[in-house]
Amino acid sequence: MAITEVCSTDGKFRYRLEMKVSDKPGICLFIMLNPGTEEGNESRPHPTRKRCKRFARHWGYGTLVDCNLFASRSSRPVNLIVGPENDAHLLAAAEGADIIVCAWGNGGRHRGRGAQVIKMLIDAGHRKKMFRIGSLTDQGEPRHPLGRGKHYLPLDIPKESM
Repeated sequence: MAITEVCSTDGKFRYRLEMKVSDKPGICLFIMLNPGTEEGNESRPHPTRKRCKRFARHWGYGTLVDCNLFASRSSRPVNLIVGPENDAHLLAAAEGADIIVCAWGNGGRHRGRGAQVIKMLIDAGHRKKMFRIGSLTDQGEPRHPLGRGKHYLPLDIPKESM
């Protein structure tokens, strides 16, 4: 299945990744921390992408969209940067999504970015589409897909986590 990426012209930021995961309609948006430095490929997909594809298919969606709190590719959280077009791409992806899965793990606390994005999405009217997988982390952030094991039921983000 083909993967479409939207990146900055200099390649420093990846704003959006999209792929068909089944023939069904519907779009499942995962918002995670940042694009990985090792993305994998069609024959050997990245473990996070593989897990997200499995969630989206299991929940009955045909398209997986992956956006991030930080669009910069980095393996070190201290180097994470919000790209100049980050919020515009997050809002556009949220607008087209049937479900928004917040899944960035404790890294979302970096620069308060997780809370900023939750507020931005709620202010844009997407509250009813926002979910997380499993319980919150010990620091109150929505779990990353690999940090949840094989749990398949999205749970609503509790109001107190906003």
